[in-house]
Amino acid sequence: VYLEAGFAVLTLVHSKLDFALCTASNHKVNKVFDVLSSTLDDSCRIVVKLFCSSAYSYLPPIMKYLSRSGCNLNVAGLIFDSGPPIIDWLVILKMSKYLNSIGRPVDRLQVLSLLMASLNTKSKTKYLQHTHMCSSLLCTIPQLYIYSLADFINLSYVNDTIEKQRKHGADVTLHTFPDSIHMLHRLKYPEEYDAVLFHFLKSKCNLAIP
Repeated sequence: VYLEAGFAVLTLVHSKLDFALCTASNHKVNKVFDVLSSTLDDSCRIVVKLFCSSAYSYLPPIMKYLSRSGCNLNVAGLIFDSGPPIIDWLVILKMSKYLNSIGRPVDRLQVLSLLMASLNTKSKTKYLQHTHMCSSLLCTIPQLYIYSLADFINLSYVNDTIEKQRKHGADVTLHTFPDSIHMLHRLKYPEEYDAVLFHFLKSKCNLAIP
């Protein structure tokens, strides 16, 4: 959908190690943003989209990079799809049950990474710590949160995050779907999802949408 709209797209794959430790992605972010910084001019604008727990791994190093003196990258918006969640035992059980129901049983490495994330208290607080530390930067970036009321993540935590951002003056948009599966909202509601997405990009990020 982004390519069809004329956007250049760069995807970073969230590894199980990134998920478990929430620190392995620092080098990856710095390397990619170094390339972007050296190839893009000041007129180019970036929109960062984070799925589920990738906010824990990628948002802190992204915010740290953007706060560097002389950084020329212009982030026009942040999109959070199905997160950021708290990873606890209930989420692990619900996620495992869902994956088993669609014929994709959780393997041992996935279980281990989930357990490490749930036991690592830093992974549970890292996101909010950085939203507080970088609030002056974050509050200048429009944010879109998308999730389903039927999701197995802790929605109260996501809502708390949204309220904290709004209290810091951030321009936050929230859109919920009634019954779509975790991270698969566009699969069930493609037209509505695209309409919400492009309205945010056009009205909040000031991007030209064909």
